[in-house]
Amino acid sequence: KRLSDLRASADYKKNRTELESLQKSGKEMVEKLKKDGPTMSKEQQAELSRKIEDTRGDLEHVGRKLQEQEKALAQTLFYEMGEKAKTVVNELIKSEGIGLLLDRQAALHADSSFNITPKVTEKLNQSR
Repeated sequence: KRLSDLRASADYKKNRTELESLQKSGKEMVEKLKKDGPTMSKEQQAELSRKIEDTRGDLEHVGRKLQEQEKALAQTLFYEMGEKAKTVVNELIKSEGIGLLLDRQAALHADSSFNITPKVTEKLNQSR
């Protein structure tokens, strides 16, 4: 939901529209260079090539902005879910009377009956 909200925001939409416009413009310039390049002067070819490179740089910049917005949201969600997960695990420890809880990598062997992951997931889903 929050990713959908981000993608619906005015700033994100503006950047997305700019990205699409730059992609279209860049594609058109590349096609023009392929089609008309042989009949263009060296100066015209160099100018069009420079514009293509500038557009490519702009594309990378706008693409990074969009990625950074999504990455920032993902980090926020990860932090928030991490806190909720800790709370749920602590509740399960108390309610189930768990005396020892090991990380999966810390145990040499553990019967699946000791795995509380499904219970944590269920409680996280209920807390939404």
